[in-house]
Amino acid sequence: MLLGPGNRCEKVLIIQMCRMGDVVQSLPLLKRLKETKPSCETTLLCIRESIELLHGCPLVDRFVSVPYAYYKTLHAIRSPSPRLNFLLGLPELCESYDQVINLTHGYFSALICRAVAGRKKSGRYYLDNDRVGVAGDWGKYLFCAVANRENRMENLMNLVDIHIGMAGLPHGAMDKWLEVKEDEAVRAGEILKAGGWKKTGKLVALQLGANQLHRAWPVGNFAALGSYLSGRLGAEVVLLGSPGEKGLGEEFLGQTETAIINLIGKTRVADLPAILQRCDLVISNDTGTSHIAAAVGTRVLGLYFSTAYFAETGPFGSGNVVLQVQTECSPCHNQRCGKTRCGDYLDVEAVKTAAEMMLYGPKRALPDYPNLFAYESRFLSNGTMLYAPITSRVPEGYETGFINTMFWQRALGLEADKEFEGEMVEKLAHSPSFRAKKLALGKRYGLLGRLYRDGARVLRDAAGWGRRPPTLCETVMEALRGINAHIFSLAEATIMRTFHDYEMMDMDWANESEASRTLIEKYEKLHRMAESFSGLSSQWQRLEEQPLAK
Repeated sequence: MLLGPGNRCEKVLIIQMCRMGDVVQSLPLLKRLKETKPSCETTLLCIRESIELLHGCPLVDRFVSVPYAYYKTLHAIRSPSPRLNFLLGLPELCESYDQVINLTHGYFSALICRAVAGRKKSGRYYLDNDRVGVAGDWGKYLFCAVANRENRMENLMNLVDIHIGMAGLPHGAMDKWLEVKEDEAVRAGEILKAGGWKKTGKLVALQLGANQLHRAWPVGNFAALGSYLSGRLGAEVVLLGSPGEKGLGEEFLGQTETAIINLIGKTRVADLPAILQRCDLVISNDTGTSHIAAAVGTRVLGLYFSTAYFAETGPFGSGNVVLQVQTECSPCHNQRCGKTRCGDYLDVEAVKTAAEMMLYGPKRALPDYPNLFAYESRFLSNGTMLYAPITSRVPEGYETGFINTMFWQRALGLEADKEFEGEMVEKLAHSPSFRAKKLALGKRYGLLGRLYRDGARVLRDAAGWGRRPPTLCETVMEALRGINAHIFSLAEATIMRTFHDYEMMDMDWANESEASRTLIEKYEKLHRMAESFSGLSSQWQRLEEQPLAK
């Protein structure tokens, strides 16, 4: 579409071939894209069964979808394959785009990202010989901090904010991004009324199931919660779920005598946004339902344990609360460990207390329970959203995530929220583990910064930088190998180490002179990133010396 003489509509392709909840988590990116570039044309490549929810959504101009059955056949693909030809032959994927943003983690999506013509790309893309690179600093961070399970505890940034960063868009507070039309709202009211809704109290939705049942809170606990909400607090309770979860609803109803609105298996996916918007609170496992509720502006109480981790996939938006079980092995890497289920620590009384606080106030710190911590979402002054602890205790894993996230926000170009950092530094000031981690990480990143600076200097000195291009002679490479050995020993099993590896994957070694120049730029960039920690440590030291005024 032409906008005028010489003005062309910018075209953006989003590759999001994951579950419905992941698609919903991509919508803030699309909303920000439309706000920043109102005339752009957005194309979403996704699974067909995920788009019923987005029918008529103004954020997506074109859908390119494939059936879930076909999508499942793509997972084993790790190199160019005829199986992808059907998809790559679709007219929309034969076009050229100004930007291609790959939010999908699989190898097959990296092959798609490489094959589609795009002026600028971010996310995974296929290199060659079963190798996959990642384009863009935010894309690299995604696969270092979220997709890499070993590094998950170092990250507190939400997946939504990482996606927005991958698109090169400004971050900002956002509390509603899925529109509910008037006719949809009317239909939702009729569905609820037919189920027994009397409008006599707060309306609370319970989502009993989850995509992976090892992440689902026991139905008996939900039944006890429902009885409390209805009998003690006077709330009306509605059960939501797919037809496949009808058995969970029957089990629930068999354990309570209170009046319940049971809509499990009785609604379409397209009905969910309007029904959830009618609710005062949604209590849910880590599922698509919780993300849809957040998208329409309804507050969510999330129940997280096993492989679910609040920092990454907690509902986006302000004022949501997540109860997270955190044990020595949290967040879990396996679906079932054979030990005492960590879900057992998600105490019914804790959920009752959190729900009552969210429904009726006042806002307060929640009581302490073994291995259970509560977090509330808030937007920082730089526009990103983080979950902050609202229990008196803060687990060591959160300390690690806080330190590293504040560092990486600076390294990725975001301004610091000094007020939030001051609050957290004051809260953690008396924790010996926080002080020890801060000192250890400061020392580590200081050494890394010097090593990256030395690497750049070795390359420049090798051939007299400024007079002729440096060459990668064996002497230079030997020196770099020694520097890298020190870097790897310092940064082992960290986001920084994985980020380094992805940076090196970008290298084109065919042209030695150009490779040398690029390598200098990369070492200088990594040096600047590591040096970001020095500024962070200095600022926090001043905060500790001058605590926030009460």
